[in-house]
Amino acid sequence: LPQTNGVVHTVSRILDTVRARGIEAVVIAPEDPAGVPDRVSGVPVRTVASLPLPGYPDVRVASGPIGPVERLLRDFAPDVVHLASPFVLGWRATLAAHFLGLPTVAVYQ
Repeated sequence: LPQTNGVVHTVSRILDTVRARGIEAVVIAPEDPAGVPDRVSGVPVRTVASLPLPGYPDVRVASGPIGPVERLLRDFAPDVVHLASPFVLGWRATLAAHFLGLPTVAVYQ
């Protein structure tokens, strides 16, 4: 977010399915000075600190410790954590979920 790419498209389709089944979800995304939507596919979006990806300044990657991700997961209390990418934010979410005893499932596009 806010880019429209394969990962965002896939996440949007997954969220459409999840919402249609009445399952609550939240999206955790890197913050972006250009703005990040409050919701995607009707699901609230929460952001964490980020930096531009070297060589691709429009692409943001999570920065900082895992604490903010862990707090967001603890506050939401999901049954499972879906990781849309194993990159920086996905790795932080994996560690946070592990510390909280939450199962994870990951995809890589």
